[in-house]
Amino acid sequence: MTPDQPPSHRRILVVDDNQEIHDDFRKILGAPDATDAALDAAEARLFGRPLSATFEIDVASQGVEALYRVVQAQKDGRPYAMAFVDYRMPPGWDGVETTRRIWQVCPELQIVICTAFADCSWDEVLKDLDPQDRLLILKKPFDAIEARQLANSLTEKCRLRQVTKTSLADSERAVRDRTRELEESQTAALNMMADAVRNREHTEQILADLRREVVDRKRAEAQFLQAQKMDAIGQLAGGIAHDFNNILAAIIGNVELARMCAPDDPGLPESLDAVFTASQRAADLVKQILAFSRRQEQAREPIFLHIVVREAVKLLRATIPAAVEFQTHVAKVRTVLGDGSQIHQVVMNLCTNAAHAMRDRPGVLQIELSEVELDAEFAQAHPDVRPGWHVCLRVTDNGSGMDRATVDRIFEPFFTTKAPGEGTGLGLSVVHGIVKNHEGSITVDSERGVGTTFHLYFPVFEASAAELAPDAPPVPVGHGERILFVDDEETLARLGETILKRLGYRVTAITSVTEALAVFQAQPEQFDLVITDLNMPVMNGTNFARQLLQIRPDIRIVLTTGYSARLTPELVRGMGFRELLPKPAEFRTLGETVQRVLAEPRLT
Repeated sequence: MTPDQPPSHRRILVVDDNQEIHDDFRKILGAPDATDAALDAAEARLFGRPLSATFEIDVASQGVEALYRVVQAQKDGRPYAMAFVDYRMPPGWDGVETTRRIWQVCPELQIVICTAFADCSWDEVLKDLDPQDRLLILKKPFDAIEARQLANSLTEKCRLRQVTKTSLADSERAVRDRTRELEESQTAALNMMADAVRNREHTEQILADLRREVVDRKRAEAQFLQAQKMDAIGQLAGGIAHDFNNILAAIIGNVELARMCAPDDPGLPESLDAVFTASQRAADLVKQILAFSRRQEQAREPIFLHIVVREAVKLLRATIPAAVEFQTHVAKVRTVLGDGSQIHQVVMNLCTNAAHAMRDRPGVLQIELSEVELDAEFAQAHPDVRPGWHVCLRVTDNGSGMDRATVDRIFEPFFTTKAPGEGTGLGLSVVHGIVKNHEGSITVDSERGVGTTFHLYFPVFEASAAELAPDAPPVPVGHGERILFVDDEETLARLGETILKRLGYRVTAITSVTEALAVFQAQPEQFDLVITDLNMPVMNGTNFARQLLQIRPDIRIVLTTGYSARLTPELVRGMGFRELLPKPAEFRTLGETVQRVLAEPRLT
């Protein structure tokens, strides 16, 4: 391995008959361009952080070529850590046959089969293969975060497996050596029984060493267990996709309803409101994922749970099978101190689990919300609860139910009763963690063949909620200022142009960064503001802004991005931008940002 090559546990093989898919994976998982690499290095020196590792990406267009690359990598002593394999690759082997052939020569290779919803099912794949703990399914279309999470998890699992094997071998060798020493010491002790007092100190030292070796062996076994748990971490992306699919189902269903409505149909605004609410929940879910990855605490504020629960029920009606009957009794309750997005996630998770428990037959799903006063006796039985008024959320199903042993374990991380591909064992663990973070309590009553009831208790918080906030002022409008809007996504460029024009600005929207640079260079004084995306082909937003500032140092520039862990508002300002505008930006946020930046004085 050359010094600039990633270690072998970072090697990834992409097998797909579509060249564009190869390019997408290189863009998502490959090394950054020279400018981003320089920025990473500068940040590492400034903050004392190690440089982020990159993946070494190899590609193959057919299964035969993929098999050849796997064999050659093993001969070179640098085997692949994992492979992304497309399900359909005409005219050669499909993804299942390619996986079977690869496992014949490399049984430990982690494989992710990429497939659209209609291509195959878990049952089909499990019937054809013996997946053990080395196979995952990635539904198309997928996004960059999902693919990178899988790559990070499975390559880290490969690394831990290598470390564990080495540690276990070293530990076993050390234990054998110490055992031999102990046996020799015991033999010597039998021959020197009369001199036992003199040998006692030496024997105690041998026993102490042996105890240390046993501790080392247990540590190595714990590392091996960690490697096994990486399987579930790798499937976390599937759980995230599940939450997104629930939200997307609500969006798509309501869009189709809106398209069917006449312009004067009273159901049209309701469908559009549902789409907007679901989209906000999707954005909140992304924020939760990023906050979790950075181990940040989510801010809590006074909220009305009846509003959150009713929103969740609207989304659930579009995703829960029609055979499940909804019975809701959601009373208007006082406020609790919480995070609405997390409570929304709790409701979605519990109700989805309940529907899964009733999937083999018609059933009834009950959702109730009320206020209850918990007494000292209840608080004594539940140490996390203080006596007093609480908002109680009750979710009941008449599904398969659980026995006592299962109920005792349902909140353990990685514990699941679902079949492979149906769950990660993290859902109820996350629910439990969210309730505890809200200073609440959760109880479970279940009986096999009867059903299950969850009770969630949140302490009442006597304060005004967001529902009582005064009406927001009108969205700020412009007065004909000229804006250059640059984004390589055609839909986003057109959307930004339409919104800004409705706000009273004159807008030039361009999807090519080189064309935008030429337009600006031809008439630099024509524009009052430039809004540019960060990640674009040919030239990224930071390089684009640098060239704009060389042409005209006083031009105001706003940077937009869907996600960048290393960018902060302070760092962005240091690079010449006036503000950082995260995507997705609502109508009001965009209008207020533009007005705020245009009000700033020009830099000289």
